[in-house]
Amino acid sequence: MACKKSDESTMDKAVEVIEFQDHAVSLFTIAYDVISNIDSITQTSAFAESLQIVWIDSLFSDGNGIEAILYFQYYNPFSEKYLYGWDKKLRNGALHLIADNPISSNTLEGTISTLDSVDFLSGYNHQSMRHLSGSVQFKRLLAKEWLINFSQMQYKSETHQGNMNFKGSIVFESDTTNNLWGNTLILTGNAEGTLQSEFHSEITKPLIYSYSKSCSGMFKEGQQKLQFGTEEWFVDYNAFGNDNCDRYIKLTLGRKEYFKSMY
Repeated sequence: MACKKSDESTMDKAVEVIEFQDHAVSLFTIAYDVISNIDSITQTSAFAESLQIVWIDSLFSDGNGIEAILYFQYYNPFSEKYLYGWDKKLRNGALHLIADNPISSNTLEGTISTLDSVDFLSGYNHQSMRHLSGSVQFKRLLAKEWLINFSQMQYKSETHQGNMNFKGSIVFESDTTNNLWGNTLILTGNAEGTLQSEFHSEITKPLIYSYSKSCSGMFKEGQQKLQFGTEEWFVDYNAFGNDNCDRYIKLTLGRKEYFKSMY
């Protein structure tokens, strides 16, 4: 269905909020991937091809946790190749990672933050890189469940800029591996912020992300409600009801439905 101009404007903001949330939450998956692969980062990391780690402290055994600067390069000029993570995102810039305990600990807490001195960008392709600025805090609640939150995360694209506060949790479905790759992540939570105008967001059905060869960290299903003033948009991450990781979402405003590719 074709959008009216007013609907299209608000839908564009809804899509930007979804992308904002996706790129910001993915900072946790980067932190988790590095911590869980600390002894074999180049062999098993989901981000190894585009990631360089400069360790400030690489030992948990000294009692004060680990600390590192993570540098991302999204383009290799020698091979003329764009360097995607296994979650099919391009990243450029640097992140600062701190964690107090190894991945085996049920009390692990940490922070992954952008740096004031280096821009950090994340995108689905090289034409849609988004600037992110801020930090994500994470804390293990149970063996497979993590609390994640960020406050006043800043976001800027070519057409939109704003900030987001998010509180939620991620559950790892698999009992057999600590690795990100081969796992399914279940995200719940609520957000609020501004993106040209104020918005509120609620994940009404958990968002499912599959880190497998067929899905590459893309969403498979889930539902979310986004509110801009009096307008309520309902987002279905399984747009065609086929569970195919086809990269489409369905956005509903009243009785009107629109389909949008996210990659």
